Amino acid sequence: MSSIIDFNSINYEVKMIDELIISVEKLNEKLRETDENVINITFVSPSEFSKLYGCSLKIAQHIYSLPDFPSSDFGKEKKAEIHNVLEYFNKHIEKSKLKYWNVA
Repeated sequence: MSSIIDFNSINYEVKMIDELIISVEKLNEKLRETDENVINITFVSPSEFSKLYGCSLKIAQHIYSLPDFPSSDFGKEKKAEIHNVLEYFNKHIEKSKLKYWNVA
């Protein structure tokens, strides 16, 4: 029993596999670069905010309705991006100067 081996065909297939491996490595490198540039964005609802800050839901809803608080309407519920919330509370706020702070 004798077998004929076509080395040209084998070399061609090996070359194609090498090119595919190089393409996959380039794609993996692009994926790693993309992952480094991605920022996680987390939105917080008033109910989650009240748990995080230890206040009542009513107070949290009032804070979310303040004109200068960084919240947005998502459907029927207000949401705020957590980094913007932290930045908001890092600035000095005097309640006495806020005319809209009173909660009924």
